[in-house]
Amino acid sequence: MFLIVLPPLQAPDEHAHFFRAYQLTDGKIIADVLTEKKDREERATYLGGGALPSSVIRTATVWAGRIPGHSSEKVKNEQFLETWAMPLEAEKTTRDVFNSAPYSPIPYIPQMIGIAFGKLFNLPPLWLTYLGRFANLVIATLITFVSIKVLPIYKWVFFLLALTPMALSQRASLSADAVLNGVSFLLIATIINCAFNSKKVKVLAKDVALISLGGILVSLSKIVYLPFVLLFFLIPRHKFDTRKNYWLSFLFLILSNVSICFLWNLSVKHLGVPVSRITGASIEGQVEYLYSHPLMVFSIAWNTLQNIRFILDSFIGILGSLDTPIPTITVLSYQVILVLVALVSNQAGIVISLSSKLTILFVLGATVTLIHLLMYLVWTTVGGTDVLGVQGRYFIPTSPLFFLLLYNQRFSFDISEKSFQRLIIYYSVFALLSSLIAMIARYY
Repeated sequence: MFLIVLPPLQAPDEHAHFFRAYQLTDGKIIADVLTEKKDREERATYLGGGALPSSVIRTATVWAGRIPGHSSEKVKNEQFLETWAMPLEAEKTTRDVFNSAPYSPIPYIPQMIGIAFGKLFNLPPLWLTYLGRFANLVIATLITFVSIKVLPIYKWVFFLLALTPMALSQRASLSADAVLNGVSFLLIATIINCAFNSKKVKVLAKDVALISLGGILVSLSKIVYLPFVLLFFLIPRHKFDTRKNYWLSFLFLILSNVSICFLWNLSVKHLGVPVSRITGASIEGQVEYLYSHPLMVFSIAWNTLQNIRFILDSFIGILGSLDTPIPTITVLSYQVILVLVALVSNQAGIVISLSSKLTILFVLGATVTLIHLLMYLVWTTVGGTDVLGVQGRYFIPTSPLFFLLLYNQRFSFDISEKSFQRLIIYYSVFALLSSLIAMIARYY
């Protein structure tokens, strides 16, 4: 229902993800450099993009040009009439810039499958968006399902995290974050299973290879989540045959992840990210400012912390192009339910030690810091007093780590397992229905 109710290209940056996914179906792995942008100090940034069918760009203009950011604007029949049967005419192209150009192909694999299928029948661009969305929803949901199956603990916590209105909205769009969230959950689940499942007596080479592959997929989706590989230290050494195997496995994990991420980022270093809405943004200028004013880091962190309400709300669900809030009761109750379920969901015989929680906290802190640092460098005016552009959806991949810190053996819920599960399912239905109603009221 989210896929249908949310109008085309209304998720955050969905038109840019559509452009990148379509470009990849044409075999264009590395985007083109199309234009040059200079900051106030005349430092050049080269912006990436490529040639796309003019019909694709026109469809994006019709859907992403008027509605996003304008909560009073509704979907008009004319938008469907103009784009529903618009011929693809793939040979008639226009070159355009899009901020998703530096992304690797990894988070676009589902969208590429859907779009490529539609291109076989020369379907209109609007149809391609829905096919890409459908493939994204199916594949990302399957990945998330597998992650929950793998878990020895916290299955219902992961269930709730996967079904937040924001997470579901991303899976039902063309967003690259759908795969990122799913693979992040699967990587964390795999490591938790290796570390805390008593039935998992030995960690084999194939387990290390799977963890390495998961880390590569996550960091190629967004490099700020590279610290996830350090969760390897949750796995006890005695689960490896020898101490040597333990450290060789970790070395393989780090080298494989860092080297592949380095090679990809080296191949796209000439591509910039358009920041036209934020005048004066400059990576070089921001680095110089921080170097000259190192103590400002504390002030920036404090000022950014004042934005915590928006982060929490948008983590649960400010849908569309961050212009469609869901009911406050849904947002607040979802936050409370998540915490309560995390506190009372424990498994007999499975304990997460203080040292393990410190490892989790370090990885969580490092990732959150990298997210804020990246947004300060590329999205905030030079000398800005707080970090701009940070949204709750950026923390969906890290959310399992936060709730793992709440795992304990002290609290319990005096209710049968089946009743507990029913309550969670009923609540999820309520939260998603209220979100659907909010979207219908917003767009129609």
